[in-house]
Amino acid sequence: MEPGLGPRAIALAYSKHVASGLSHLPSAMRETLSHVVIHHGDETAFAQNTAHFFVLYHKNITIRLQQHDLEETIFHESIHATLDDRWSRDPAWRFAQAADGAFITHYAKAHPNREDLAETALFSYVLLTTPERFSDSLVTKIRQLVPNRLAFFKRLFLDGQPLLRQIRKTEKC
Repeated sequence: MEPGLGPRAIALAYSKHVASGLSHLPSAMRETLSHVVIHHGDETAFAQNTAHFFVLYHKNITIRLQQHDLEETIFHESIHATLDDRWSRDPAWRFAQAADGAFITHYAKAHPNREDLAETALFSYVLLTTPERFSDSLVTKIRQLVPNRLAFFKRLFLDGQPLLRQIRKTEKC
């Protein structure tokens, strides 16, 4: 094998892609995230919410890079790893979910207790921080579908940085 093309170089290349995606997370989520594991294989990603880490597989990373959605996967799994444990059963989240009565994706609808927080967080974060990434019609649709969850994430991501800090304080006790 040629120098620089071995397993270490390959692992480093994948790590650089993942690190780039991690750099775009809200700082409180980066601080809460314990670590990321990159495994050899082509399984789907998964997160461990109480230990605050997630796992990606190299073939899935390759596919995500080709589809230009690796950052979305990293954000989604980071939500599971950093926010699920604290917020997925929280009464404010459950109220917002019930009040909206609709879901942002079919995946969220099929798995409301496990995937809705992560799916809705991704769309909400983009809409709240860089709405120009979405078409006007998509912004309108998101606001119509999940207004209460959007307000929840506005408090959490923008107004509620103290809410995110509360996660870290709770963990230190």
